[in-house]
Amino acid sequence: MTASNRLKLLAERIKQTRHDLGLTQKELADRAGITQEMIRRYENGQQEPRPSTLHILAEVLWLQAYELAKECGFPQDYCDAIERRDSVSLMQKTPLFSPTQHPVFSVIEDGVRLQRHGDIEGAQALAKKALGIIDRERRSGNLRLAEFLALDLWLDTETRSRAGDLRECEQIARETVEFAKDEFGPKGLDLSNDYIARAKLRLADTLLLQGRFLSSYEEAHEALSLARTPATRKELFRVLVHVLEHEGPTNELAKMIRRALAEIERTPDDSHETGCLLQRLGVTEAKLHQRSGLLILEKAKKWYDAASNRGFQDHLVETLIYTRWAHALAQTGPYHDPKAAMAVAQHGCKLAVGKYFRLLEECQLILRSGGALA
Repeated sequence: MTASNRLKLLAERIKQTRHDLGLTQKELADRAGITQEMIRRYENGQQEPRPSTLHILAEVLWLQAYELAKECGFPQDYCDAIERRDSVSLMQKTPLFSPTQHPVFSVIEDGVRLQRHGDIEGAQALAKKALGIIDRERRSGNLRLAEFLALDLWLDTETRSRAGDLRECEQIARETVEFAKDEFGPKGLDLSNDYIARAKLRLADTLLLQGRFLSSYEEAHEALSLARTPATRKELFRVLVHVLEHEGPTNELAKMIRRALAEIERTPDDSHETGCLLQRLGVTEAKLHQRSGLLILEKAKKWYDAASNRGFQDHLVETLIYTRWAHALAQTGPYHDPKAAMAVAQHGCKLAVGKYFRLLEECQLILRSGGALA
């Protein structure tokens, strides 16, 4: 690919994604720490950004720098020069939406932050608050993106808490899929397909919780081909692995686990999605091969320790990792370790008490069994 062609492709990706996120050139420049003139030149295909600059731009635009460079046809040495370090989740570093947008976006952003820190009830309350604001002010401007994001947050918290009517959640999820197709599909923006994929992800989650595994798999599998962001892909892998664990050929489950691990290696970060996927892979793999499952869960623990040292905190993810780790250690098999299972379960109980009733029950069951589950 010629230099002019790859600059044209990069220019289109930057401009489309910036528009999709509702950012002006100046806002993007301010967040990336460069001048507006530089953004203008990049979007006109007049200048090639340095690898370090592209890495920063990609973070601000919720893209993966290495993947972006490869897709636009940059040479391998340029791609290799992009620093692919673990980074603090963009959600913790940068406001998600433009400050010039409607204040309801701030309510949604606060809800997402609470959800990623394990405060499901607080996030759910803010999602409902956002939907109420949108309903009252529907005539005051274009709040379609806000409505979609608020519905996405509400469906996520509703399925996590399992407090609502799953049939109602399914109906709302199906309506949200159609909403995303009608609203974002025709625009052809870089994140349009990712919005549709996220809507299908919520539908797959509601179907999974109802035990409708085949339908859940079909929705999640189709969504995976549409997903554009690592966060969405990781959540979809979590659903697909969970479904295949319950109802699917062992060889297909093993393949899906390998694909999910490759996704984590390809897009390393400190995020809620990475932590949730790691613990799901660990506990599922342990049922196939106890030792390799334990290695994944130990990797999850090391990942969380390293991420927390960099400032990442997610109480739910930490509790999940300890609970699943204790469960894998307590399973009968060649690597059964009752003493270690009891110690890990005790720590899991401390983390879960007063917050996560189901996880607390799992850890207490391990303690009552003396660290030995059938």
